[in-house]
Amino acid sequence: MKFKTAKTLAVAGFLVANASFNFAFANETITKSMTFHYNDYPVSAYSKQVAVTNWNSKEGIERLERTTYKGDFYRLAHHFKPQINPAACGQGAATVVLSGIYELNKKPFPVIEEWPIAIGDKKYPLQYRLINETNFFNEATDKILDRRTISMKITKKDGSFGGGIDIDELQAMLKVHGVKSKLVNVDTYSDAKLSDFRKLVKEVVNSDKEFLILNYDHSYKSLMGGHFSPVAAYDEKSDSVLILDVAAHRNPWIWINLSDVYHAMNTKNYAQTAYRGYLVVSTKLK
Repeated sequence: MKFKTAKTLAVAGFLVANASFNFAFANETITKSMTFHYNDYPVSAYSKQVAVTNWNSKEGIERLERTTYKGDFYRLAHHFKPQINPAACGQGAATVVLSGIYELNKKPFPVIEEWPIAIGDKKYPLQYRLINETNFFNEATDKILDRRTISMKITKKDGSFGGGIDIDELQAMLKVHGVKSKLVNVDTYSDAKLSDFRKLVKEVVNSDKEFLILNYDHSYKSLMGGHFSPVAAYDEKSDSVLILDVAAHRNPWIWINLSDVYHAMNTKNYAQTAYRGYLVVSTKLK
């Protein structure tokens, strides 16, 4: 990607405004942000400590083993699919959750491709059934947000990319697939609201009635900004949530301190028009 001026640098929706921007530093920082971290996480801007623990580290494994709040881990982990490009976290998170919903409803996944197989004098359909980016988007979702924008094939007039899906757009796309959800924008932070959210997380991850998708600012963990991923578990001792992070090009699944991730939801989208937050997704299908 080429950068035309020193005043504005836009990469995968992350905007830096600085008239004396150091491009050598920018290239190095951006490259690092898009590379697998190997447990090299910075200090959180909120708690002033590293708020992230890899799920497959010694501590991460201990959290999953000891917690009793992990029902969604077993409902979602085998449906995990990483996002396919830097802007695809929204549909990446949605396809994981949709797959879990189809399974809970004992409904076969939609057909992506089909080939006839001849056995003797008869032909049988060999069907490839899955929910992924191929069939998540359709004409109805394009009316909400053109899929070419999310796949980074359409850019702004200056050639830069303006960001992926906003949380209200993802909610509308899930509705296209027959799934209802409750959208909560985290427009303020308080201990009381954090306490209510903690209670909600505990209820949702052990219920087969709902799933939880978070939309939060990723920049406390690395350079890049807004991100989506589903929650799979909660650990009381560390007060952290297990995120099935769809950004598999950057890190494995991670535990994030609850207060830090709630702070990270209390941030505005790239357009600065609305706060991020979370979706409580019903597992009922139309």
